[in-house]
Amino acid sequence: MDKVVVAPQSSGHWLRAESEHVIVYSDETAEILRGVVADLEVLDHALRTIYGQLDAPAPRKYPIYLIRPAYPGATENETFRRFNPQAPVTLISMDIAEVEDVFSVVVRDDFKFGGVRDKTAGDDGVLGAYAYHFFSENFPFRQPRWLTKGAAIYYSSIDIRADRLVIGGMPALFDDAKAARDLRKITDLIAETGDDWDYPDRQRYDAQSALLVRYLWADPDRKARLATYLERIERGDRDVKATWAEVFGEPVEKLPARLASYAEQADVVTTLPRASAPAPSIRIRRMPAGADDLILELQQLKTVSVASPPALLRRIRRAAARRPDERYSRQALARAEITVGDRDKGERLLEQLLAEDGGNLEALRLLGSSQLYRAAAADREHKSPFLASARSYLQRADAAEPNDYQTLFLLAQTMVDSEVPSPERLALLRRAVSLAPEVAKIRIVAAVAFLKADDAQTAFALLKPISADPNGGAATVQAKKILDLMARVLEPETP
Repeated sequence: MDKVVVAPQSSGHWLRAESEHVIVYSDETAEILRGVVADLEVLDHALRTIYGQLDAPAPRKYPIYLIRPAYPGATENETFRRFNPQAPVTLISMDIAEVEDVFSVVVRDDFKFGGVRDKTAGDDGVLGAYAYHFFSENFPFRQPRWLTKGAAIYYSSIDIRADRLVIGGMPALFDDAKAARDLRKITDLIAETGDDWDYPDRQRYDAQSALLVRYLWADPDRKARLATYLERIERGDRDVKATWAEVFGEPVEKLPARLASYAEQADVVTTLPRASAPAPSIRIRRMPAGADDLILELQQLKTVSVASPPALLRRIRRAAARRPDERYSRQALARAEITVGDRDKGERLLEQLLAEDGGNLEALRLLGSSQLYRAAAADREHKSPFLASARSYLQRADAAEPNDYQTLFLLAQTMVDSEVPSPERLALLRRAVSLAPEVAKIRIVAAVAFLKADDAQTAFALLKPISADPNGGAATVQAKKILDLMARVLEPETP
């Protein structure tokens, strides 16, 4: 039996379940939430055992927002669209890794719309999302996107039994029959080089990534060749198709036939003994009522681009107006105002929250980031007061909760008023990268700072993994440009 402490309930429906490695939010029952979190802890231990991370420092707890599936026959998932207004009904999860937050939004589903019965009663999606985070955090930018996605789906099908774990079975949603349809595009999956790649649809991409990973990992020789291929890509091989042909001994165009044949074979599974460990400690508490209306809208505000800022702002203002005295709703409104609304109003709300609780981490961090924005918009002679104000708030936030990657990164951004970065700024950026290695923007900002400090070696180490990611999109392009500039400027002169 799990050790569960349930906090006194309020009037909200959403629950927050916290264990050693995850925080899961959901409006499902406490019983369902408890089972999901327990499974996630088992998966986490298995992954750390397999990939040699058992002795690694405790990571940041990973937040997952677990939502219900759409009703039978529905053409959209209204709950998911609170986070992503364009989400199709078939979308299972979205993974976000930005300066504002690192988290997943996941549908807990039996996948009936896909014609597949989920053998683990809804956990495959959330297990896959956590596995994706594990690989992104522990091997940031060192694996092609198809491998990270395929590996995540590979582990999503883990069969957790009382005495053992069975890994490598067919995923519930991405079965081989579905994946094996129209395998001609698999060569494009290998060769994709950015965010504008042409693939029929996301489900096909995910299914074929999962099939490809299972095929490669099912045979020791193929698995060893994959390791060699990844080493070549990391060293800078640009023509991934040519590298594939050299390493695997045949062109990538042979893959469709190989995969079609593999899909007809029996699963190659691995059985591991289940570690004898105490049941995970899981604390469940009920969220404030405001979370019912605002929890997913808040997460939308933390993404790179909000679909419709005016519409989202109106929605948050209306919801907050229904609970004018609730701290959660007021804080949500404050974030919305400084992000897409009236910055002055947002800052006044945050000051009121700090008057009530001087150690409010979220309010301190939001005020610091708002003052940083004002500094960025000001001319040179008026920047200093805003930077000083931002630094004051963020130093208080750091004291309230040390080792928070967002606070550390923002605090480092208050120290940009000199040409040569200070040792303190460099130390803050180094710590932020170590705590959130999968956030590309932090790595790039840190690399530029180290380059300005004449530490090209550290800058190169930060940028190289991003530049070598064959599927890295805009971040990879930016990293390559900086590395190319470094190569030209730092290249020794010919005598």
